[in-house]
Amino acid sequence: MAENRNLAPTWVTMAGFGFLTLNSGLAIYSARGDPASVLFVVGSYLALLLLFRCLRAYERAPPGSPEKGRARRAVWPLTTLLTAAFSSP
Repeated sequence: MAENRNLAPTWVTMAGFGFLTLNSGLAIYSARGDPASVLFVVGSYLALLLLFRCLRAYERAPPGSPEKGRARRAVWPLTTLLTAAFSSP
């Protein structure tokens, strides 16, 4: 059975991104007087979007393809960035 690697995002994925966007917007609104907090929320939001895009590219790429390697190399720094950002005091 051949699998379709070009599937559209599910409603659960779209709902998750909608919640992430709404939550990030509310956090930015709440922290509008604190530029460091706004920068943290915006940076985290963009890093998460890029991470999920890279993971999707990794899933769609055929086994052994250069696209799979590029996506994997992009995931490591993004996960490290997010881990450092959320674990720093």
